Amino acid sequence: METLAERFLFWAPRGLGIAFAVFLGVFALDVFGEGLGAWETALALLIHLVPTGLVVLALLAAWRQGWVLFGPLLFIGLLFRAEWAYRRRRTMLEPP
Repeated sequence: METLAERFLFWAPRGLGIAFAVFLGVFALDVFGEGLGAWETALALLIHLVPTGLVVLALLAAWRQGWVLFGPLLFIGLLFRAEWAYRRRRTMLEPP
């Protein structure tokens, strides 16, 4: 029998991932106020939904393998850390 904590740890990232995808998708709705024709609106909507589609694909990949969603975030964080260390080292080596 699963505990409440196990169910929370299973569903929390999935629910938040779905909520994030919906949040991104809402921004695509601004194309309907542009006054474009039907085809232009459809194309603009498709283009605006690309980030949402990427999040959904990452969520589908991470549904069973949680590290899939974690991996890119860790990589981005490591790049920020490396850039900070590089800047700090370069500042310390520069003459006053």
